[in-house]
Amino acid sequence: MNIEPEQPKVRRRRRTLRQYTEKTLTGKERMKCMKCGKNFQKYENFEAHMRSHFGKKPDIKCQYCDKTFLNLRNLNSHLRVHTAGRKYQCSTCNKCFAYLSVLKNHELIHSGIKRHMCHLCDAKFVQAYNLKMHIETHSSEKNYGCSQCGKKFSQPGNWKIHLIRHTGIKNFACNMCNMRFYIKADLVKHMRSHSADKPFSCQLCDKTFKSRSFQAIHMRTHTGERPYACDLCPKKFMARKDLRNHRMIHTGEKPHKCQLCNQAFIQKCALNRHMKGHGKSTDTQNVMPETQMQLLINGPKTLSYRNWNGEA
Repeated sequence: MNIEPEQPKVRRRRRTLRQYTEKTLTGKERMKCMKCGKNFQKYENFEAHMRSHFGKKPDIKCQYCDKTFLNLRNLNSHLRVHTAGRKYQCSTCNKCFAYLSVLKNHELIHSGIKRHMCHLCDAKFVQAYNLKMHIETHSSEKNYGCSQCGKKFSQPGNWKIHLIRHTGIKNFACNMCNMRFYIKADLVKHMRSHSADKPFSCQLCDKTFKSRSFQAIHMRTHTGERPYACDLCPKKFMARKDLRNHRMIHTGEKPHKCQLCNQAFIQKCALNRHMKGHGKSTDTQNVMPETQMQLLINGPKTLSYRNWNGEA
């Protein structure tokens, strides 16, 4: 009569994983996970897998950065990022990577092929990570609220960016022109405008673009697709920003305000034209001190404009 080995309870786990496998399991069962049934040929792989189930914290730290790993094999693989250089180069944009697998994943961006589809809507994505982030937007739980306008967010990252935009202060400056931006991602996109490189081309005409998002919007001029529909009228738009600006006509929202005369505008370009009448530029904003920036992002969710100005 064969007796199945009893699975130990996690809360009583005092023996090490090696002691557990040596004393409890024999033969083929020794390299089989009792929790999910996965089999292993090498002990170090089995041990790392069991740690992932039992929640033991990684204890092997990289000497070059703060990352930690479950075993030496994973650490040695990671060390190539620091020591082996980035020998795998993208033939489209010349960006280099330490691993061939990472390069292959990166090349999917240039291909434009969207293999990952959301099961809740018709949205498709090139990379699985982008799909994962998108699915979170379907969540009905929006626990992050803005104390200034009442808008709520399901993702803390989007909430933080929204709070920064309320300040009107742009901490990221272009070193080639006078433009400033709220977040680093916007600055990175802007820097492409200073480069002559346009790696994204239209398959139906000879136009080229600096970013994949511009390429996607352009393709809609060929297909006639207008995926962004207004929920207040029948109008549809090719780009999300056009829908966002259009909805402000319905709501009366004017987010771009002149700091000199309090006149407000729906679009940033209208404010720019207005500021020229004052002889000013909207991009010559004061840089927020680091302490105030950390308070805005990491501090309490209820903030006032007095906090941003450094007042009590």
